[in-house]
Amino acid sequence: MKKVIYIFGSIEIICGLLLLSTVAILKEAFPLFGRLAFQVAMKGEFSPDNYSSSFFTVTVVGIVFLVLGGIQLLLALSGKIKE
Repeated sequence: MKKVIYIFGSIEIICGLLLLSTVAILKEAFPLFGRLAFQVAMKGEFSPDNYSSSFFTVTVVGIVFLVLGGIQLLLALSGKIKE
């Protein structure tokens, strides 16, 4: 049982890190894609604020994955869970 909890905790931490890194990349990339689309269309007025987006829910889910994975790793390593 300890190994299973350790593996699931590790997977949750990895998923949380991947979610947070993907969100950080997308927050930087969306305004660049917006500028590119504006330059191709040449219509209207470009503002980076029009293309910035909030990923609040995804960020919270990533943080929850990190916290739960850390708790599971601590429980598995502390020996409070029997084999």
